[in-house]
Amino acid sequence: PFEYQQLRFDVLLALNFIDAHKEAQDRMEDEFGKETGEAAAAFRVVMSESKGEVRKAEEVLIRKNKKKLNHVISHFLCVILHNKAARYFKQLTESGVLLKKESRHFLEEIDHHIIHIRKCPLDKHPNSIDFASESADLHVGMFSPEMGVVQHTVGRTRQRRKRVRQKSIL
Repeated sequence: PFEYQQLRFDVLLALNFIDAHKEAQDRMEDEFGKETGEAAAAFRVVMSESKGEVRKAEEVLIRKNKKKLNHVISHFLCVILHNKAARYFKQLTESGVLLKKESRHFLEEIDHHIIHIRKCPLDKHPNSIDFASESADLHVGMFSPEMGVVQHTVGRTRQRRKRVRQKSIL
């Protein structure tokens, strides 16, 4: 359990570090990408350093056991989906579609599932889908040393997105 918690911490830290740097790079590009002179030189230095830090974080992930990395990422994605469901139930309650009592039941169930996911040591679950063929590396293969970039799920490079802060309501 401690080894798994450390692995989980390392993986999530690296993923969030990469995401934060990519987001900062996008914003820097928007803000300073068209500058000239000294500002352009400073921009290139900062971008180069940031890209170097991202490569280091990607290397940390590449060195991890692929099966264990897949396990941690799968559980992380499950927590994300449960948090989205919780936000949806909260919206349904706020709009009057659900009573608070009904919503509370669902939110408690979701909270229970999230706690279970965070403690779950299994890497194979009953009734789970087994991606044994070429699609098995959908998110295990997102850290490719040859490509030098993090790819998300189906091999697409990171798309720029509107930044939206979302907090867990649990």
